[in-house]
Amino acid sequence: MHLPKKFYELYQGAVTGENSFNPIRVDWWQVPGRDEDWKNREIANLGSVELFNQEYGNQFLSSSTLLLGSNELKKIKSNQIASQVTPQPALPCLLRDQLPSVEL
Repeated sequence: MHLPKKFYELYQGAVTGENSFNPIRVDWWQVPGRDEDWKNREIANLGSVELFNQEYGNQFLSSSTLLLGSNELKKIKSNQIASQVTPQPALPCLLRDQLPSVEL
């Protein structure tokens, strides 16, 4: 099991009854003292809305090992960018026996 996904898997297991954990959800705005000003300060401290949502928004979409960020994944999931995606040509690569020999 990949460690960054562990909390997500435990939480989902609790939601579906596959483990004995109790899935309690607390959103950031339900915590006393947290308002839009607090949210904006935290976004500034963390550097992005995506990181804020990962840390405080109960979202499990982002990981440092992902090629795409959570916003892109959300758009793909909702088919908002399906028509905007332009296939990129594959990068050429050479096999070792195709490399030119170099004499020193």
